[in-house]
Amino acid sequence: MGTCVSTNESPIQQTEVTLDDKLIKDKIEKPIDNITETKELKEETSEKEETSEKEKNQILHHMSDDDLETIHENRYNQIPLYVRFTNIYDGDTFDIIFVDPFTKQLTRRTCRAYGYDAPELKPTAKKVPSASQRKKIKKQAIVARNKLIEFIDNCDLIGIVCADKKVKKVKNMEDKKEKFGRTLIEIFKFPKDKFYDGIPEDIEDQCTTKNSLCTYMLGNTNSVEYFGGTKD
Repeated sequence: MGTCVSTNESPIQQTEVTLDDKLIKDKIEKPIDNITETKELKEETSEKEETSEKEKNQILHHMSDDDLETIHENRYNQIPLYVRFTNIYDGDTFDIIFVDPFTKQLTRRTCRAYGYDAPELKPTAKKVPSASQRKKIKKQAIVARNKLIEFIDNCDLIGIVCADKKVKKVKNMEDKKEKFGRTLIEIFKFPKDKFYDGIPEDIEDQCTTKNSLCTYMLGNTNSVEYFGGTKD
């Protein structure tokens, strides 16, 4: 009887050992297989990126200086951008941050609002000889800046670079920037989180005078219409 028990237990013990060995083997080998697959995938992706980069370099190599300048100056023209404001200087000058639609990188631009001119925060004695008048303009400028901050508060904003519009008063519209090198842009206000899932295709149809920064500033501050050129 004892011999039979010993004989029956032996195969079970061997089977358990064999199963354990297999489990251990699988746990060891699978990560190694994954590492190998990941390495091969990275190498394949790297080759594709190198090919793509090579093609880009070849295109860039054959571009003329005029072509490069055109791409630089017209990069964002008429492309609706989801923007955030930062570093607001006065009622019409500010910095915006947005995701570059080409590079997908966060980008910062110093901008000049299109369509209106807000009171100057620091009027010069040369332009405004009267000290009392300069003080009055400065107060108006502070009000305008506060109104701009009020307009952009707790909402989503769309910016459309508009310097390529053919405005007769401005000779350098094709340069995308006005005389101080700031990007000319129109700003439109929408409910907060409207663009959380992206900008809709018909967004330009939704950008009207009713939700325009220009309309708001002209109606609520001492700002005046302005499309470039010499100020009166």
